[in-house]
Parts: sequence; C-alpha cells; structure tokens
Amino acid sequence: MIYTVTLNPALDRFIVVDRLLTEDTTRILSETPYAAGKGIDVSRVIREFGGKGIALGLVGGYDGLQLEGLLINAGVMNDLTRISGETRTNIILREQAKGLQYVISASGGGRQHCRCRRFGGGRICSGAFPGPRPCGLRSTILRCGNGNRSNAWHGALSSQGC
Repeated sequence: MIYTVTLNPALDRFIVVDRLLTEDTTRILSETPYAAGKGIDVSRVIREFGGKGIALGLVGGYDGLQLEGLLINAGVMNDLTRISGETRTNIILREQAKGLQYVISASGGGRQHCRCRRFGGGRICSGAFPGPRPCGLRSTILRCGNGNRSNAWHGALSSQGC
C-alpha cells in the first residue's frame, strides 16, 4: 500500500466560456470539478497503473466534501482528515474565442494544529497546514515524532514557497 499526502488539496473548477464580456453577463458553456493536489494526482497514477494507494489529506467545508466525493467516484481510495477551514477552490477559466486560459488560485483554509495518526508500524503527521509557510513541515514532523528522529515519518515533500 502506498500512502500519498496532500496537505493543501484543492477543488479545481474548469470553466469554459465562449468569450469574456466586460460589464455584461458571460454565460458558462461547461463546468467540470476536479479533485486536485500533488499527492492526489500521484494516487490517481498509482491506481491507473494497477497499484494500491490511499490519498491522505486535509479537507474542510462543503468543497472538502465534494472533493472527497470526486475521489470516491474516480475509484481513488482516501482517508481524509477534516479541518475547520474550507478546502481551497481554484478556478481555471478557458476563453474559447481567444484560445486563452486563466488560472485563479486560492491560498487555503487557514493554519491548523499538529495531529499525528498511526498507520501500521509508522506515523503520518499532518498539521500547521494549509498555511502561509510550508517550510515548517520538517519541524512539525519532528515535533509529532516526540523529537526523536527514529519515530518521525520519512517520505518525500513537494511544496512551493520555501
């Protein structure tokens, strides 16, 4: 079993319009929601190649429920942790007439406290995310592991903002 962790997942909304109109109503031609995040994407690939994986992450609010439902409908196993903040929503807007695409990305649901969970013989530590400074992940993991490096979770991190 491969566990992937997405600390700041997003509900992406792909919206297609013919053209953007200034100071008038722009009609949506289509809208498609998509559960997004680096770890979620990795879990999808693992599933597509016939592997077994579980997507872990932090979700909150109605958008978090929709994100979880999209994963279930796509056959991606998950064990998401509820947070008090709202899962972020990104808007990807495609203007067909000009062939342009606009990406409007939200920052996240606010800072959460450290929480550790046991999985098999190891620990998965999540917390203090989503937030403005993802560079504190290492110290969060070490604090969750009671300061003992041998108890800390080992893995890979892909993040922005460091």
